[in-house]
Formats: sequence, C-alpha cells, structure tokens
Amino acid sequence: MKESSDADVLILEKDTLEIAHVVAKGQQMIKDKEVIVKGTFE
Repeated sequence: MKESSDADVLILEKDTLEIAHVVAKGQQMIKDKEVIVKGTFE
C-alpha cells in the first residue's frame, strides 16, 4: 500500500448481514445503520 492512500471499510451485522457502518474515501458514510452522507442516489 501507498502512504496517504485511503481505504473503504464496510462492516456488516453478523447474523443479518445488514450494513452497519461504511467508511469511504476517508469519510464515514453510514454509522449505526444510519446514513450520514447523502449523495446522488438518495
């Protein structure tokens, strides 16, 4: 990996596979199953 690169992280609920948290391009997009950042598809 290259220093100062970013990574996307997706955390799912173990039993249901529901999306719990998403970090994309260094910004938290979903926290505790709640959309924080809305975009093109909202």
